Amino acid sequence: MPQQLEYDEQGSTFYYFLISFYGLFLLPATYFLWPSRKKAAGETGLVCQCDPCRHKRVRLEEEQPRETLWIITRVAVIAVLWLLLAFMLYKVLTAEVSYEEYDPFSILELNSDATMGEIRKQYRRLSKVYHPDKQGGDQDMFMKIAKAYEALTDEVSRENWIKYGNPDGPQAATFGIALPSWVVEKQNSIWVLGLYMLVFIIILPIAVGTWWYRSIKYTTANLLIQTSQVFFHYLSKPRQLTIKRLLMVMAAAFEFNPQYSKLLPPRPSDDEELTELIHSRDLPHLTVKVKEPVLREPWAVKTSILIHAHLGKVGLPPATLRPDQKTVLKVCPRLINEMINILNQVWIYARYRPSPQVSTPPSQDVYESVMRMSQMVVQQTWDRESVVLQLPHIQTDMLRHFRTRRRNITTVEEFVAMKNADRRSLVRAISDEDYLDVMAVCSSFPHVTISTETQVMDDDDRHKVTAGSMVTVTVTLERVGLLEKYKVDQESLLGSGTVSLEEEDDPVINHNNTVVENVGAGEKGKSQRPSWEKNKKEETEHEEPEEPMEEKSGSVSEEG
Repeated sequence: MPQQLEYDEQGSTFYYFLISFYGLFLLPATYFLWPSRKKAAGETGLVCQCDPCRHKRVRLEEEQPRETLWIITRVAVIAVLWLLLAFMLYKVLTAEVSYEEYDPFSILELNSDATMGEIRKQYRRLSKVYHPDKQGGDQDMFMKIAKAYEALTDEVSRENWIKYGNPDGPQAATFGIALPSWVVEKQNSIWVLGLYMLVFIIILPIAVGTWWYRSIKYTTANLLIQTSQVFFHYLSKPRQLTIKRLLMVMAAAFEFNPQYSKLLPPRPSDDEELTELIHSRDLPHLTVKVKEPVLREPWAVKTSILIHAHLGKVGLPPATLRPDQKTVLKVCPRLINEMINILNQVWIYARYRPSPQVSTPPSQDVYESVMRMSQMVVQQTWDRESVVLQLPHIQTDMLRHFRTRRRNITTVEEFVAMKNADRRSLVRAISDEDYLDVMAVCSSFPHVTISTETQVMDDDDRHKVTAGSMVTVTVTLERVGLLEKYKVDQESLLGSGTVSLEEEDDPVINHNNTVVENVGAGEKGKSQRPSWEKNKKEETEHEEPEEPMEEKSGSVSEEG
């Protein structure tokens, strides 16, 4: 006859089972749900007050209550889950132990050091009290007393008790199920069976099916499969892939197709607003007359226009195209990474599995062009434009002061490295408030220094590398702000070495005021110009016409 399984009557062992599986869920859930600490903005002391930065701060402040509510909700959920774990631990610690070790001395009501005479005497006394023939006797207790007496007086029984904890010798192991007994009770069977069907027959298949249906539509980068197919089709063609064409390919991502995604829904005002942008002169690099599949679709053309408007710093209607542009820009980094992955696949196919469709591996210029696209989207500038245009209030017509015979300022770091007076003179066409905005943005630019050290850890001479040795390379990366790197004092940005536009002798605004400084008793009343204003006068006299910017490799060019 099969042995009947024992269930947990008191529920103590069930809590052990529940805590084990609950802990496997709770620990990773706490790790992923716990809100991460974000670095506070504005730690450099300078805050840009230009319109885009102010609008961004206002938008972040508007989103802050929702984010705070979401953080509070997550913390509350985590707290409730841990309180539930604490409750289960409390139940385990306070549960009564059903298993008791067999102790014949306690049954005979004796101390463990009792002598043989005391054992016999106590046995005779208790057997008279609990003998079943006596009035008020207890047969079960009498049997326990007899067994305890035998365990202490019989040598074999005593040895079995000492070795195995039972005078009868080793016992058969009993197993049970760590589930409460009400699970198998007849009156609860319908509810248990219903819960089982709900979880394992309805919810679980639906969850797995939903996950599978979604997974077959997306790549590991959480992009649509159709997007990767479009990228592979155009990136594997043996033709020149300029940045202009790569932008068109990126705009053809199916994330922007209304039939596959809701990120970029069509609007009734699109025809009028997009047509106005197409016929304007603000987007000189835009090409909309495309006959190739997917690239000619209206949603792909709209996406391309929004990307070109971003790179050209063209203002868009705030209620329609501007939100769409923000949506496109959020997806662009993932699309660029996917294009790099597709280029790697094309290179592998062309190198190891050539076919008529994929016969030529992509060149290094194509890789560089795709990487420059990421830089362009982040910096909001075309690749052949000066990187200084990233700074607020810096216009294209001001670049002629950056590249002359006397100086050649091509990067933000070179601009910050200048003396305060010379730097202020270079952007003399903007106000002091705008100049502080420029320096506030410069303070967020990093200066990164990378140093490496090679060592052979097991050799006496660690810095001597021999053939076949195991080399350990230590890479140290140091990151500091540009203002800290070049020791630019934020408080002296508008010090005595600078003059506001109202006091500057600028031929553009035609103000001829001077700054008077008493430099000595013999020079009272003489007008002294600051160094940056003298430099300005020299530039006015000797400045060359603006030199054309040299085109970089992979720059945007018109396509036939």
